Amino acid sequence: MLRVPLAADETLLMVTDGVTEARDSSGAFLPLAEHVGAGGGTSPEAVVARVEKAVLGHTKGRLADDTAILAVRRRPPGPDGAPVPRGGGGN
Repeated sequence: MLRVPLAADETLLMVTDGVTEARDSSGAFLPLAEHVGAGGGTSPEAVVARVEKAVLGHTKGRLADDTAILAVRRRPPGPDGAPVPRGGGGN
């Protein structure tokens, strides 16, 4: 098992080989790293949307394999050390 620390507010991206092996009509692989680091926000939603758009654009919507894109983020702890609830807290 490999454990990698995930700092508060870092986003972890996980994809299947349908993303990493996505090819265009000439057979070129998707340059995934270029799209992930292209800007536009680091929220999980923004990262997934950016990767989805890149894969569909690169393949012209013709996916040859199953494709899954998942991004998660560790929430920073609140003043009491507990994770801050989504939306900033409160009941």
